[in-house]
Amino acid sequence: MLKFPPSPLIFSELVASLTYAFDLGSSEHSGHTLRTCVLGMNLGRNICPSLEWMSELYYALLLKDVGTTSSTVDICERMGMDEPLCRLALRVFDWSKPTWPQIRFVLRYAFRSKPLFSRCKHVLRLLRNRRLVWQSARQRGVTSELIARKFDRSEATIDAIRCVDERWDGSGGPAGLSKDEIPLMAQVCSIAQTLESLETVLGREEAVRIIEDRSSTWFDPGLVALVVIMHEEGTLWDGADTPDLMREVLSRDPAPERIASDDAFENVCSAFADMIDAKSHYTFMHSQNVALLTEAIARQLQLDEEKITSLRRAALLHDIGMLGISNSILDKEGPLTEQQWAAVREHPKHSYDLLRKVRGFESIARITRDHHERLDGSGYPQGLTAENIDLCARILSVADVYDAVRSPRAYRDQLEPELVLQIMEKLTPHQLDAECVAALKRILVEAKHHDIAI
Repeated sequence: MLKFPPSPLIFSELVASLTYAFDLGSSEHSGHTLRTCVLGMNLGRNICPSLEWMSELYYALLLKDVGTTSSTVDICERMGMDEPLCRLALRVFDWSKPTWPQIRFVLRYAFRSKPLFSRCKHVLRLLRNRRLVWQSARQRGVTSELIARKFDRSEATIDAIRCVDERWDGSGGPAGLSKDEIPLMAQVCSIAQTLESLETVLGREEAVRIIEDRSSTWFDPGLVALVVIMHEEGTLWDGADTPDLMREVLSRDPAPERIASDDAFENVCSAFADMIDAKSHYTFMHSQNVALLTEAIARQLQLDEEKITSLRRAALLHDIGMLGISNSILDKEGPLTEQQWAAVREHPKHSYDLLRKVRGFESIARITRDHHERLDGSGYPQGLTAENIDLCARILSVADVYDAVRSPRAYRDQLEPELVLQIMEKLTPHQLDAECVAALKRILVEAKHHDIAI
């Protein structure tokens, strides 16, 4: 039988395959970003069908949520809810004019853990907050711009990503732009993502009706008119119901010939690491730090360059499944309940499920799945023992444990490297690999000799 080599991975496939991580991070249902891309491209071809503009719009639609996790802590504190409810409330309700369904939603879900009198005060303050969208968009806009640049996109695409939460009447953010100050591409992204979220919850007719109701407040009246016309013609939702959303989205790529280079892989991995680390105060720079340590240990052990490259990328993405873990768990100061621990223990499996969908990431997916396994079988998610844990996973485990133990927490300051090593040596060799820990120790001694903080 003839065997043909697999086709090279194009850049749009690499990005589109990872958008499920955006859906996790923004608390949207799986496939939200891909369906938003389909809707936005349907609108775009009736606005400015030039190849360059459509290509820029395509990536703005795929990357629109790249900075969403950075505002999670702030918005959850302001709204007194877990992030899935916060994101839903921001997408569905118009906070500039409270309605009864919105009031009922807030009364049902906001600040439920507070005493009655305190809860009433917080709920009233929330319902009176006319700048909620602007407040939630400030940090998201800044982080989105920084991360989006790692994808090597045009300034037009980056402007659209930064301004996706702006509103036609100036009530959005991060800059409070209004009307034609808002890039047209950002307006298309905004209306497409709102349509998709509303349609999922309320159905198509109601989604379009709400979009009409927000004409001249949230959205450009001209764009709203186009949405209504396309809905009536039956072209607005073309491709949104296809069972193979990935294939549909890739078929919309206006310039599919761009091959994903090694540099592109590195940049995309680094960008997603930034998105992961932005989710919580306690994860700041964790993925980047673990990647540096992982590569250093691998070089100490004289692994070949191909394995070092896979390890570095796996380290950058090892916690991508954490995007699905609530910040009420990640930022909790006290001990976790058994139910909360069960959710945390699922994150390596989530990482594996996300990454194995990306061609070229098969080996990376396996390493990320196993980085919390322990040699004596006490790890998770599968409870593997030494004979089933390969060297790459062992290296990543040691780097991950070191940075996690050393990092500051709400109840203590950052620990000194020597103390962290003492803790890790107590876990060696029954849980952590002795050779990997010894390599880490040599790295730390050398760093101290050159006065380098690790």
